[in-house]
Amino acid sequence: MNLRLNRAMTEYARCLYHRERTDAAITLAKSSLAMAKRTTYRLEMERIQRLLDKIEVGTQTS
Repeated sequence: MNLRLNRAMTEYARCLYHRERTDAAITLAKSSLAMAKRTTYRLEMERIQRLLDKIEVGTQTS
């Protein structure tokens, strides 16, 4: 159940990023990353970190 919630949070953060709501996307992605770290979902942690890196690169170029 936790993995599903974590994945949903990550995907919604991705949607927020594409809607140019970067602050909300970063907040949600960081919450999702914290949850993944607590439950030790390594693959999900990598996915979230890639998303955060993408968001940070996107905000630096804007």
